[in-house]
Amino acid sequence: MPTLRTYAGSNGNHTFSNAIGIYFTVNSIITVTDLGAFAPGGAGPASGVTITTNLVLRSASTTLLGQATFTNASPGTVDSTNRIMTKSITPAILVPGNYCVWSFGYSATYQAYNSGQPSPGSAPSTSTLSGALTIGNDYFGASTIMPDQDGGASKFGGPTFIANLGALVGAGAVNVGCIGIGF
Repeated sequence: MPTLRTYAGSNGNHTFSNAIGIYFTVNSIITVTDLGAFAPGGAGPASGVTITTNLVLRSASTTLLGQATFTNASPGTVDSTNRIMTKSITPAILVPGNYCVWSFGYSATYQAYNSGQPSPGSAPSTSTLSGALTIGNDYFGASTIMPDQDGGASKFGGPTFIANLGALVGAGAVNVGCIGIGF
């Protein structure tokens, strides 16, 4: 399945525990099945570290569509090649609109990634999921809420997700809107 962002060959190089996110626009319906986060060095979180990834609809009031938490005891599926860890969520059907996915909880012992820092390694690889997405800039914030400070394009290592093109039909799917109704 297509993955929003991968970090092959990248190690953590940025001690930043607050929110690091990606703003994006959905152009055609996708279904997010897994949320993920950058895994520095291709390993799950160090002992005592908790990384949280959130997916929200950006509107007058943000709507939480999915959340995943990664710990040393429960790192999810770690992909050491692409340096990400993922966990399944209740599928979220994203209709055209504006969204943000962000992670927080990185630390000095489990660092985030920033291409603007020394020794950045490989630049992150970001997918538009065959044109279903328009990728905005990366954002950072002063706390664990949705980041609101523009950090530039494809710069940070934090959040990711896995999605299918179109809407998955089945029990438990979260539909965030209706086709034909504007936001």
